[in-house]
Amino acid sequence: MIDTLVRLYLYRTARTAPGPRQSAAGLSFPPSKDGGGAREEASMRVRRPQLADNVIYRGRDGLQAPRAAIVTATADSLDVRGVEAGEVPALTSPAHVHLHVLTPSPAGFFVEFDVPPGQGPGQWHHPSR
Repeated sequence: MIDTLVRLYLYRTARTAPGPRQSAAGLSFPPSKDGGGAREEASMRVRRPQLADNVIYRGRDGLQAPRAAIVTATADSLDVRGVEAGEVPALTSPAHVHLHVLTPSPAGFFVEFDVPPGQGPGQWHHPSR
């Protein structure tokens, strides 16, 4: 399963095409055929989040340890009917995501909603290559 996820991640990142585009949140993403993209921020390259991306999440509370996480909703994939029904929280920007965060505890995972990008506490980022 890990091999499949790695191949999917590499496939998606290889298809990213250059060219500027401004998101509603003021973030700059270049366009690509599959809706993904990238932006430059200092020396760090950040891709636009996509459904099922493997990312790193740093906890908001407690140890704030980095954890593996899977993107379960993006601005492009979130079902508006679920938001309107109150079943799932809305996203406040195209860069925010909902995550299933993996943990070595017996529970195995926990859920985080409307998580912003970045490397600080309570934020997600793509793994460095």
